[in-house]
Amino acid sequence: MAFARARGSQSRCTPARAWPAVPGRPRLATARPRLMSSAEIRSRFTDFFVAANYTKVESSALVPCKNDNSLLFTNAGELDYRRRKCTPRSAACRLKSGGARAVSLRQSFKEYFLNPDASPFQKAVSVQKCLRAGGKHNDLDNVGYTPRHHTFFEMLGNFQFAGGACKKDTIATSWKFLTNELNLPMDRLRVSIWRNHVGVPESRIVRRGETDNFWSMGNDGPCGPCTEVFWDTGLAVPDDERWLEIWNLVFVQFNRVGDQLRPLPALCVDTGMGLERLASVLQVSSVYFCNSDFRAREINKQSNFDIDTFSRLKADTLLLVDKFMLNVGTMVCFPAVFICRTLPTPNQPDRDNELFRPSLHIVADHFRAVCFLIAEGVVPR
Repeated sequence: MAFARARGSQSRCTPARAWPAVPGRPRLATARPRLMSSAEIRSRFTDFFVAANYTKVESSALVPCKNDNSLLFTNAGELDYRRRKCTPRSAACRLKSGGARAVSLRQSFKEYFLNPDASPFQKAVSVQKCLRAGGKHNDLDNVGYTPRHHTFFEMLGNFQFAGGACKKDTIATSWKFLTNELNLPMDRLRVSIWRNHVGVPESRIVRRGETDNFWSMGNDGPCGPCTEVFWDTGLAVPDDERWLEIWNLVFVQFNRVGDQLRPLPALCVDTGMGLERLASVLQVSSVYFCNSDFRAREINKQSNFDIDTFSRLKADTLLLVDKFMLNVGTMVCFPAVFICRTLPTPNQPDRDNELFRPSLHIVADHFRAVCFLIAEGVVPR
């Protein structure tokens, strides 16, 4: 929002709206998260963990290795490291390559969980490109109709392998990143399972069962308990919608074989945090001043589709829609969705109605995913 008036003007600005009252909930903090772009979030995340002696590892390709028939695309942060490359600054790269030349890792993180001593590094951090268009974790039908689902997304992750992994230290480090590096107010965070490590009050701890707080790769394989960090959106809605999961910390300590849980040789750590979700929390708007005093009103982006990486895509999509629309009241087929011609200008409120918004989000999401696939050589036949 633009400033309500210029400095020295006598006009009064519109008063800020208060957060909706939510019965039985503590008052929200007035501290503001740091406003930053998606690019800055990426760099801050990796720089934070590199400073803590983590090895920075490049994103794996979206298309898995040719000899891996279990996946169509890389769909999570820890699955396919056989084509990853660690950065030249890491000790593992220097050891294996003899210099600044990066080397491909021959094993996946799943194999490192089962045999931690085989890992070329003890701790790693990455920003993984992911694409989900089918399979067990298929969200394709939800894309555009919910504020959080995408076909392509980026996963911020930090990992620990052979020796040194500690639940308490992992939790404390994650909490420090959220509250110190990103300046997220503590009383707007809720956690599941863990306590007594970062001073989270009992009222903001949720205990859940195996369905929510026990992670596994599949029916068999590495698995373990997990703890989740949730952000209070401040909305007067049911808890399932009000609390947004932003980070999942998994402590991989078992190998599931059939109905048995066999302890692994060492505790490993696997965490994942969606870049788009975190950006929706951090990218706040509407700072204006009145009577020479700055007043801030925090409006959290209600949708991942409102963050910076989607703003240009949505704007360009609207230009194409306006260009190809026909007469008033008619419908035209535009990139596999129907968009109504009765929404002709960007300043019309109806552009945000329930018919138009999902269509716009679907086009922007799929266009972004296709661009990343084309960049890796995947083209239609």
